[in-house]
Amino acid sequence: MKYLMFSLILLSSFISFASDDEIFTATVLKFEHPNILKVDIPSFPDVTGRGVYVTLLGFDSPSIHGECDEEKLLAMKALAYINSRLKKIPARIALTNMRRGKYFVYHADVLIDGSSLGEELVILGYSKRIAKHQLGKTIKRIDWCDT
Repeated sequence: MKYLMFSLILLSSFISFASDDEIFTATVLKFEHPNILKVDIPSFPDVTGRGVYVTLLGFDSPSIHGECDEEKLLAMKALAYINSRLKKIPARIALTNMRRGKYFVYHADVLIDGSSLGEELVILGYSKRIAKHQLGKTIKRIDWCDT
């Protein structure tokens, strides 16, 4: 019975949250990759809003664990830029257009001081636009070693 109640609470918190025009304030705990961050979302229940992962919606960035040295170097440069924008961790950001994905990962547009982090990374060459995530669909990553 306890697990049934927990499941219902968890399900209801996922179903009721994200309309496209809502903006959620989050506290960044850390960036693990240029397009994956770990955050606390105070307006969400603890089970769905504390220490959760968010990926940049509609952008692909190089990975620290990439296939080639160029990808890894580009990922480190992107992380350095992101850290310079945030100045310190924890930092406050805004999340819009939130979607939930597999494994309790959210997908959202990330705004720092009102500016889209994804767009900034594209301008600097640290990220590329991809088709926006659709629920339940896997997005094909960009081959950063072949570009």
